[in-house]
Amino acid sequence: MTTARDRAYLKGQLASVGILLEDRPTDVARPPVVRDPITTDERDEIRRILMSAGAPPRSLEWLVASCPSIDDARTYRAPTGGQY
Repeated sequence: MTTARDRAYLKGQLASVGILLEDRPTDVARPPVVRDPITTDERDEIRRILMSAGAPPRSLEWLVASCPSIDDARTYRAPTGGQY
């Protein structure tokens, strides 16, 4: 099985630099996270929060569209320095 061999090789490479990974069962399925759709009012609030946090105007629409919740928007910190 190529995947198992690749995994073992990469795990060995990581171990050689001190990164040790624990084995975990691969047959354990995680339940999908199901969220209620975000309303227009919530999107407006997310936009307001991101703007007040200093979100770059060029990235604002993408940030609003990809932000999963108002709580997540509150944790946003604008990038410092450089081009964005």
